[in-house]
Amino acid sequence: MRVRKNAALLTADEWKRYCRAVVTLKHTPVAGSDISIYDLFVALHLCVDALVDSETETINRPDAAHRDSGFLPWHREYLLRYEEELVKVDPRVSLPYWNWGLGEADETDGLFEDDRMGQRNGVISSGYFSPDGHTDFQLGWEIHENLRRFGISKALHRGTTAWPAGDLPSADDVLRVLAYTDYGTFLNGIGVEIGLERLHGTVHGLVGGHMSNFSSPNDPLFFMHHAQVDRIWAMWQREHPGADDYPTNGALGHALNDNMWPWDGGASTPSDSTLEALIPRLEASDLVKPANVLDTRELGYIYDGEDARWDIGKTGESVDHNWSTVHLNSRYGRNLVVVACLGTFAGSDTASVRIRSRAGDQHVDLMVEEEQSRDAEIVHAKESVGYLVGEEGLIYDESNRIVVGEMGSISFRQMTRDLWKTVVFKHSYSNPVIIATISTYFGDHAAHVRIREVTGYSFSMCIEEWKYLDDYHTTEDVSYLVVEEGDHLLPDGARMLAGRTTATHEWKTVAFNPSFADEPVVLSQCMTVNGSDPVVTRQSNVLNSSFNVRLQEEETLGGGIHIEETVGYIACG
Repeated sequence: MRVRKNAALLTADEWKRYCRAVVTLKHTPVAGSDISIYDLFVALHLCVDALVDSETETINRPDAAHRDSGFLPWHREYLLRYEEELVKVDPRVSLPYWNWGLGEADETDGLFEDDRMGQRNGVISSGYFSPDGHTDFQLGWEIHENLRRFGISKALHRGTTAWPAGDLPSADDVLRVLAYTDYGTFLNGIGVEIGLERLHGTVHGLVGGHMSNFSSPNDPLFFMHHAQVDRIWAMWQREHPGADDYPTNGALGHALNDNMWPWDGGASTPSDSTLEALIPRLEASDLVKPANVLDTRELGYIYDGEDARWDIGKTGESVDHNWSTVHLNSRYGRNLVVVACLGTFAGSDTASVRIRSRAGDQHVDLMVEEEQSRDAEIVHAKESVGYLVGEEGLIYDESNRIVVGEMGSISFRQMTRDLWKTVVFKHSYSNPVIIATISTYFGDHAAHVRIREVTGYSFSMCIEEWKYLDDYHTTEDVSYLVVEEGDHLLPDGARMLAGRTTATHEWKTVAFNPSFADEPVVLSQCMTVNGSDPVVTRQSNVLNSSFNVRLQEEETLGGGIHIEETVGYIACG
């Protein structure tokens, strides 16, 4: 399974491999043509503007890939074939995406360097995509004479007007589009003035130069731009999977079961004879319909971040009673899920993690929150915090068919200490393990989530304040992670081990069998209410082979002794 990554997060070596693979395609001829493999993709994109019926010799497809429902599936297949050519050059390469709309401004700013995509404005005069090429890869980049439009120079060219990243579509724009439940509205903004294809066009126009017309693939930035378009569609498809939400009729080549040119068995040919002469004939059996490209996993790739559905990691021993910011690889939308747990025991005072998070941000804030039953001080030593941030939805195993867990979020106000909220799962489980965390900070009374009555279909939860406080806690978002007990491999190659143990106020060692290759992120949660006093779990000595866990009570209650409880844990690595 290939993973398409955020271009802003590629390492220097990944950038070098990617750029060299792209330039290599530019200089590798296509069998049966006088253009390169790269230029073949430019020619294909130019040809979709108008196609002729092979039998009647009349134009029957005025736009085979734009301005109708086929825009997204056509470009998905197009990008997939381009990526497959890159992989032939270097098997370690995948197509990165430009995270416009959902990324920070510095993500875009960092793309326009000689070791990456070249300068932002004007003629590209240095780097991999300049006429002379990069200093360590001097093959150069020149636009084929028959693949230029509107007199744009033979050197790769972007608009001459400087533009800030803030002129790109905003996160609010993308989240608004993702909220539409109808494919036509999502794509074209029918009746609402904004849709994904329009957002995509804004980016083309902002970059300018070759990117401003049908010859836009002459700029390799095109493919990273369209990878983001495809990624946003993949995000939307998580809530609208399969063919039910795709139109079954429309313009020729755009409906669910229409063949898309050029993968239509020769039913159509380009109206431009000069371009047609450049394109080798495809096999008659090479047929692709929108219905064939609705699932990226079936096509062999996923996206990191949003499409992989989460960021999981841990801080260094750097989080104390002050707010600390954790920057994420991706920005998450309306159905935000954040769970976290202290991973060390540097400070022995009773404490847990509190979180500040907001949908659409690309960061979360964490702090160690002590209870104050013994004294008023809240100063705490620096601890490591394990966290998982993502969006609501089901978690699948490596086959992408078997559900092994889910993530979710609810809003809840604790009116009295005895008020419990039942949470019903989206899926059913045999032995679910649950981690739940307050993921907002609207009430400053020290509090945490307590769980009981875990079944295969639901669990009950409350926001548990310490006993010295009142019985009321204001409305907060509570995030939860549910994983079937067992050892699971996920589609991106990660391992997720969910288990149960029993624990008291004394330390207990829990072994991983087999061990993880590296030290995992471990989250733990008390899942029963056997003792009446409030309690949290604390962890220490997290290793690739085991971790230690104990229960921790309010400091002024009975010396901290607590009856045995069931503790669930989820280790990810």
